[in-house]
Amino acid sequence: MEKKAIHILYLDDNLATARLAQKRLMRAGYHVEIAQDGEKGLQLCQENQYDIVALDYQMPGRDGLDIIRVLAANEQSPSIIMVTGSGDEKVAVDAMKMGASDYVTKDVEGGYLDLLPVVIEQVIQKQVLHDERQAAIDALHQRNKDLAFLHDASQTLNSTLDLSQVIEQLLRSATEIVKAESGVIWFWESDKKNLLVCKALLHNTDFSEPEGIYLPASEGIAGWVAENKMSEVINNFEKDPRFLPGISSATGIKPRNLIFVPILTRNVTLGILGVINKHQIDFDENDLFLVEMLASTAATAIENARLFTDVQRLSITDELTGLFSRRHFFTVAEQEFRRSARHQHEFAMIMLDIDRFKDINDRYGHPVGDTVLKTLAMDLGKSLRQIDIISRYGGEEFVVLLPETDCATAEGIAERLRELVESRVYETDQGTFSITISLGVASYSKEIQDVDALLTLVDKALYEAKARGRNKVVSA
Repeated sequence: MEKKAIHILYLDDNLATARLAQKRLMRAGYHVEIAQDGEKGLQLCQENQYDIVALDYQMPGRDGLDIIRVLAANEQSPSIIMVTGSGDEKVAVDAMKMGASDYVTKDVEGGYLDLLPVVIEQVIQKQVLHDERQAAIDALHQRNKDLAFLHDASQTLNSTLDLSQVIEQLLRSATEIVKAESGVIWFWESDKKNLLVCKALLHNTDFSEPEGIYLPASEGIAGWVAENKMSEVINNFEKDPRFLPGISSATGIKPRNLIFVPILTRNVTLGILGVINKHQIDFDENDLFLVEMLASTAATAIENARLFTDVQRLSITDELTGLFSRRHFFTVAEQEFRRSARHQHEFAMIMLDIDRFKDINDRYGHPVGDTVLKTLAMDLGKSLRQIDIISRYGGEEFVVLLPETDCATAEGIAERLRELVESRVYETDQGTFSITISLGVASYSKEIQDVDALLTLVDKALYEAKARGRNKVVSA
């Protein structure tokens, strides 16, 4: 490595002496300027950047100590060497107390001029050691700050069981700690293990959860990281052969540089955490360490949030059919009843029952009966709107809540469901068969005081459909 040029300012009111010192120091390889008084020296220090200022104590206007006092007040002060006359050792001590790095005593033979380069070299080495020590201290302080940040981020991530909140906090923490413009999280698609889905984006502090951005496994940087379970730091992204312009367009983020790390738990990849476009400079190994630490912490928080979501889902879901449970249906129905009563909105309810379901279980076995229940649940889900609430009410009985629906419309929906079920054929080892359902319909009115009253009406209508020979729709 080429040695850094050292720039020196030499102050001495004796021009001849100053020029002798300049020549001697220039022979030693230094760049040297001279000044004959303190005011000129201070002006040069303002206009230029010097590594060392060597100055005589005796000068007109401002003496050496006065100049040291001014220079030492500046945080970017150069190293200072006081040049004193014989017998002025007290001045040298005062200079050292005020911030001078060293001193040289003049002698009549001029031997101090040979000593000056040696003292300067010692000062330079002392400054190098000081800078290295300060850099180490600064790095230690920064590492302590980073670790404190990671600790706080870990506590925040694990303080919630809401998956969306975990993901948003993870992206905000990751981009903040490495000073990146953007962040992204990819997860494996739940029912398609060969696809990564873009779960969340953070761009200039704006958080979003996009839909429909997919990436085949092993494609792109994220796919490579997911497949190999290895982190990647790329500081010239567009030259990487794995760059996919389509993903950049879909996310709205044009990468310049990035870090992608796998989110792993028990060596299983949950997803990918990425930080994109570090402000002004490239990502480095410390940035990688910090993002990997966050990803490691987040893996536990994400897994806990997912487990909690699954438990919540199971608590409101019928295990066999995947429909809402009876308990959850009552909760939602109460909410819809209050809303409709307050705003005088219409809503209707359908209760349906599989005709002679016991005969199916007795003849074909309970596994076939379970298949019938699951198939009926699937048909209901496909045939109704997203806002409609479908529940397994008990055994082979189902109930459907239809918001913003009058009784006549509900009758039409019920008839369509009856025809759909009747047309389906089930194949078994013991032959094929079809099923029918009976349906009761009722709608909200001012006279109905609560959900139980409406359920009583719809249940009576269902009973009437059964009494009329089954496979019928009856309205209350």
